[in-house]
Amino acid sequence: MIREKERRIYMTDAEWEKAKRLAKASGRSISAYFRSLLNLKIPKPIPPESYRDLYRELSAVGNNINQMAKLSHSRGSAEYIHFVKDLEAIHSIQRQLSALVMPEDLSKEE
Repeated sequence: MIREKERRIYMTDAEWEKAKRLAKASGRSISAYFRSLLNLKIPKPIPPESYRDLYRELSAVGNNINQMAKLSHSRGSAEYIHFVKDLEAIHSIQRQLSALVMPEDLSKEE
């Protein structure tokens, strides 16, 4: 979408500095930060590099458990149920990690 209109808002120096700090922390421009807020989505700060490493490692563990679950299921092993439970736990952790970086959506709250 091409944004053709420039709008002017007034704020104190302190408000401007805070807007710059919050936008930078979220990895967005000030304009993009304010557009998110207008859409009732509060941007969250960019997670540290260790977050990406943790998420990648968790995904790898999930893939390994999934492969073991498929193998045990094909062989009729009783361990299959344990693998499925472990996989569900990993998916739950992944959802929680994703929630740490996804903008908070205020439009769904009542």
